[in-house]
Amino acid sequence: MLKVGDQVVMHTCGEADYYDGKLWTCISDEQKLHEEHNYTVVWLKDFSGCFDTKYLQKVRLED
Repeated sequence: MLKVGDQVVMHTCGEADYYDGKLWTCISDEQKLHEEHNYTVVWLKDFSGCFDTKYLQKVRLED
């Protein structure tokens, strides 16, 4: 489950081609927008709208 502060990259979608390799920061926890939805989304810093978590991969940067 993605949480506020997690860093992610997009994959296997049109946005991933456009933002190739861009690192995004989650500004919300993973959530359903509506109780009847069978998918989850997060809000990303500097991205307009929410994004389906199915197309996000969490990135772990080692210190």
